[in-house]
Amino acid sequence: MKTLITLCLLSLLLFPACTVHARTWYIKPDGTGDAPTIWAGIDSAAAGDSVVLACGTYFPSASIGIKSGIFLASETGSPECVTISGFEWGAVLFCDHVAQSTTIKGLTVTGGGTSIGSIGCGCRGGGMFIRDSSPVIVNCTFVGNAAGFINIMPHLGGGVYCENSAPVFVDCLFARNSAETAGGGMYCESSSPAIINCTFSHNSSPSGAAIFWHGGGTPAMLAATVVAFNSGGEGIGSLDYPGSPTLFCFDIYGNAGGDWVGFIAGQADVNGNFSLDPQFCDVTSDNYTLKQCSPCAPGNQPHDWNCGLIGALPVGCVGTTVIPTTWGRIKGIFR
Repeated sequence: MKTLITLCLLSLLLFPACTVHARTWYIKPDGTGDAPTIWAGIDSAAAGDSVVLACGTYFPSASIGIKSGIFLASETGSPECVTISGFEWGAVLFCDHVAQSTTIKGLTVTGGGTSIGSIGCGCRGGGMFIRDSSPVIVNCTFVGNAAGFINIMPHLGGGVYCENSAPVFVDCLFARNSAETAGGGMYCESSSPAIINCTFSHNSSPSGAAIFWHGGGTPAMLAATVVAFNSGGEGIGSLDYPGSPTLFCFDIYGNAGGDWVGFIAGQADVNGNFSLDPQFCDVTSDNYTLKQCSPCAPGNQPHDWNCGLIGALPVGCVGTTVIPTTWGRIKGIFR
């Protein structure tokens, strides 16, 4: 159910980020690129420049501050190419007053935590902290980040924390992130995030195991996303949210604290939404691609809905189709 309106909105959200870049700063894990570190490359870049990361694993010594108007990406545009590992030193990526002309693409963000020494975020945002900003984040993976270790402040947003912001997330995976208070995958306070073709799975938090909204702000677009197998609280939670956001083509399934409950109750089985096992290929190895028979694969949605691909990743294995039956039918086969 990707309507023309949805596609037009998405193009408007992404188009400002597609600019002609004045210069490309090429960064390598061994420090022999145009700048010795990601931080140094961003610091050297001007608005309109690209900071391109060679494939490999990067170990920043502090949170990486994102500059407004730059394009930060792996050289292949795939999260399998570049891993930025934070080793529990605070938010891995940090956005403060960053414009929508800023794009981050094709990165795996992992190992981020919140502890003494975090830049401005306290116990908020393990993988990424966003404040008063509207960056566009495309095809990124936030895995194994956490909010909450040391102090007594609320621990919010294991994967991402956003405040007074309108970030855009497209084709992003949030897996195995955790928050001790709320928002295992993402916590948004007074914010209007757009979440399109994303997957939230195996995140954990007592409230909003995948996503938690607090306060005002109406999401610009929430579409074609999987929220499944998150532990602790409900899949999507809220506090003091004005009304209810409208979800399109969401599969919310198997979340320990409930699926279509709370402020999104009543939206199942309308607007392309449903609750079925997304049938990931192999979550034990963080393979969240879909089996061919997945209800999230194109053409497989219930009620003849035409949502296209739901989630961040495409079909990646064959799998086995399971057809519901009865004991009487089984006996009839052998008669």
